[in-house]
Amino acid sequence: MWDDWRNKELSQKYNGNTDIYMHNLSTHKEIQITTSGSAVFPAIYGDRILWSDNRSGNRDIYMYDLSTSKEFQISANGADQTWPDIYGNNIVWQDDRNRGSDIYMYNLSTHTENRITASGSAVFPAIYGDRIVWSGNRSGNWNIYMYNLSTSKETQISASGSAAYPAIYGDRIVWSDYRDGSGDIYMYNLSTSKETQVSKNESACNPAIYGDMVVWANTLNGNSNIYMYNLSTHQESHTTDGSYQYYPAIYGNRIVWTDGRSGNFDIYMATLNYHPVAAFSASPISGTTPLNITFTDISTGTPTAWNWSFGDKTYSTIKNPVHRYSAAGNYTVALTATNGAGSNTTTKSAYIRMTEPAQKPVASFSSNITSGNVPLNVLFTDTSTGFPTSWNWNFGDGTYSTARNPVHPYSKVGKYTVNLTVKNVVGSNTVTKSGYVVVNALKAPIAAFLASSTSGNVPLKVQFTDKSTGSPTSWKWSFGDGAYSTARNPAHTYSKVGKYTVSLTVKNAAVSNAVTKSSYINVVTLKAPVAAFSASSTSGNVPLKVQFTDKSLNSPTSWKWSFGDGTYSTSKSPAHTYSKVGKYTVSLTLKNAAGSNAMTKSSYVNVVTLKPPIAAFSASTVSGKVPLTVTFYDKSIGSPASWKWSFGDGTYSTSKNPVHKYSKAGKYTVSLTAKNAKGSNSVTKSGYIILK
Repeated sequence: MWDDWRNKELSQKYNGNTDIYMHNLSTHKEIQITTSGSAVFPAIYGDRILWSDNRSGNRDIYMYDLSTSKEFQISANGADQTWPDIYGNNIVWQDDRNRGSDIYMYNLSTHTENRITASGSAVFPAIYGDRIVWSGNRSGNWNIYMYNLSTSKETQISASGSAAYPAIYGDRIVWSDYRDGSGDIYMYNLSTSKETQVSKNESACNPAIYGDMVVWANTLNGNSNIYMYNLSTHQESHTTDGSYQYYPAIYGNRIVWTDGRSGNFDIYMATLNYHPVAAFSASPISGTTPLNITFTDISTGTPTAWNWSFGDKTYSTIKNPVHRYSAAGNYTVALTATNGAGSNTTTKSAYIRMTEPAQKPVASFSSNITSGNVPLNVLFTDTSTGFPTSWNWNFGDGTYSTARNPVHPYSKVGKYTVNLTVKNVVGSNTVTKSGYVVVNALKAPIAAFLASSTSGNVPLKVQFTDKSTGSPTSWKWSFGDGAYSTARNPAHTYSKVGKYTVSLTVKNAAVSNAVTKSSYINVVTLKAPVAAFSASSTSGNVPLKVQFTDKSLNSPTSWKWSFGDGTYSTSKSPAHTYSKVGKYTVSLTLKNAAGSNAMTKSSYVNVVTLKPPIAAFSASTVSGKVPLTVTFYDKSIGSPASWKWSFGDGTYSTSKNPVHKYSKAGKYTVSLTAKNAKGSNSVTKSGYIILK
């Protein structure tokens, strides 16, 4: 589809001599769509063709429906509407009705028109799905903008100030960008929020995109040709070779463009040969043997040959084969799809899972507990094999269950034999466990407890933990300060100074028992803290990172550190980095409710200038018989950051303390070069390693 000024000069294109034509690739027929003589800027989606038409003295948007052979006028407001585009039922265009240029949209299903922009400087719209893109001039800069019909939100896509002619497909937006002086193609991926430069220094313009393919016109070296870039393979290709190829468009594997190679302007088309991308599905993907599986090729790129591997040493070259699996197992399936451009393989590991046919089940079970005091609740768990479909439990006390994993309460003392019978379509099986559950008479509990802390400053919070035996069912605590609790493991706060006697009484269905601990909790008056601290390092090269650790007594609640370099911290044990050479006095001031205290350590941290290293090393052994393994130890001073060893036999290492194996007799000279940010130093030991 194109605008055509056949039998006219190019200068007459926009002077009432242009119509829209279409060529049907299936029927190989050309169709004239308009006869107004003033139709330009065509666009198509499905059976609908759009264009801008000047038949009434100003440019309006018209549409022709191929399915009904009917023409419709979309806009009619007395201003110029140009550059239409369509996706689904939504038509967008560039509109000059407001003494500027804005983007408008018309919905064919609701017959409603909406104004998308109000900037007065929006041009070259394009639409895909619910996203509209355009080039807008705001504050003197041309950038790409997008409007999302679903969220009613506008987003600025580019920031170069020199972007135009956008196109969109899926999550990808491409445009021409002149940020570096010459035009190049850039792309923004909405799903990753990343911008990518597609072409480089190519005088590129008029981009279009479909799938992974971006096409554009390249005017480098005074000629205009069509170029293409594959986003998946990252390969650029030169589609045409002439002097005037412009305005490319792409759909599927076909590229069309305006071509002036013969002195006239015509429409040319190229068909791309894509490598196929192998893909497949199967149904079903699991079952019992023997089973027929239907495999379906869903590869893209129009493959012409198929090679299947079913994972059981059998193969097929049919497009959609049916394969019979006769043995149990997990099978990895691979498909190689091929066409004239190449081949591609996809593999699905353990894709088909086959099991043996159903067999008679073998009964088996376990339980969470096999003995305890009356009443005793037992959870039984079926562990049978062979895929049983029904269960029959006998608990040995005259009760039964058909649940798979039942819970059963034993209410009397005794030993109980449990049996389980399982069934499936093949048969049944029974397992019996004699005296499996032993239910004992309940004994009196023996009270016992512990506390998280038995002394401390007021207020003191204590966590009490019940350690009683004999399965108590109720608890009563007396904390010695007039407070009580019936929780099993209560927490209690003592708010006054003193010594407190704590008692616990526990009960079960048999009897009760109590324990008392006299003066168990000792609550004392809070004292002012005593400051103290240490450091992970008190000297080293600049920059020096030091971890300070609070060692203060009497439970301080706040800390204030002064590191001596004009910086501070209120952390309990902060880390601090010294960035300048010097000696630093460190002080710590801390507080609690009883008072405060401070400690100062003068010239506590000494930060010195980094010096070049002095290389030195030793070895675990210096002589022996071949083969000989030697561990070398770096003994350099001055904090080297890298090492280079030469072992004298043509081998090297950059490890700090390498292990090296000598395999030939001889005397070997070893050298070490050590480096840091200030310089390097080397040491060589001649004939250091002697092998016989």
